[in-house]
Amino acid sequence: MLTTIHEVNQRMRQRMPSAAKSCAPWLVLAGSLLPAFAYADDVAERLAENLQVNGQPMPVEQVSATPMEGIYHVRLESGESFYSNADGSHFLVGDLYQNADNGLVNLTEQSRNQERAAALAAIPESERVVFRGVEEPKATVVVFT
Repeated sequence: MLTTIHEVNQRMRQRMPSAAKSCAPWLVLAGSLLPAFAYADDVAERLAENLQVNGQPMPVEQVSATPMEGIYHVRLESGESFYSNADGSHFLVGDLYQNADNGLVNLTEQSRNQERAAALAAIPESERVVFRGVEEPKATVVVFT
């Protein structure tokens, strides 16, 4: 009869092929995380479907999890964004900061920067006006008219 986890682990390793021995801990970890990711996606999906103000559905474009457990970043079709709890009963409007070792990090602004970069990258080359000045440009200036 096995009495400790260590003994169970040793017996399992004896029965496994050598290639599987090195992968086993990673497979167990990956398998244990899958339900958490599926749950987060499910909550975000339900939140997007159920968000309402004064009985009217909100025009949600995207809902994504944040580093704060139970808080979701909601972006509306208008481009506005806010934070919500999982059931949509509470909202936070403003920027979300992370208190990192090297100072405060504005996570909301990082998200906006990614959205801006994606929007600029989506503009076809044929619709851009490009002035080439030097062979090795040091910077790019984007002008909107």
